[in-house]
This record gives sequence, structure tokens and C-alpha cells, in this order.
Amino acid sequence: MSFGSPGPTEPTWRKQLKTSFGTVSDAFVDMALHHLERAARMPGGGASDMAINGAIAMIAARAPSDEIEAALALQMACSTWRRWP
Repeated sequence: MSFGSPGPTEPTWRKQLKTSFGTVSDAFVDMALHHLERAARMPGGGASDMAINGAIAMIAARAPSDEIEAALALQMACSTWRRWP
């Protein structure tokens, strides 16, 4: 999976994702990326880079301090992108 990033396993990017999601857990980052990728699928196509990057920005702007806050921000971001055409 790649969406305008150096890749979800690249160490610097991974650290940024953990900070954005308010976690130290690789498993939580993997779960969040999986949900974002599924929510960002366009009808008849693959995931939208713009939607995934926008959702990560929304979550980072919320500045979650733990996985519970990040899960709520993730849910909001996924809901937002799912409703847009």
C-alpha cells in the first residue's frame, strides 16, 4: 500500500504516523491504515491518495493523545471521506 508516502514501513514515516495517531503501537498504525484505505476506495477503483492523506491530516489536526482518541478521530475521518463523491 502506498499513498503519497515513502511507504508505511519506512521508519521516519512510521514514526510520523505513530505521532499523528497518538500511539506507540505498530499494530494500531496498521489497523488505522487498513481502515483508511478501505474508507478511501472510490467506486469502481482503488483507494484515493487524496482521501487517505486528507484523513491522516484530519486525525493529526485532532492531535489524539492515545488510541481511544485516535479511534474516534479515525472514525470521523472515515465517515467524512465515505460521504464525499
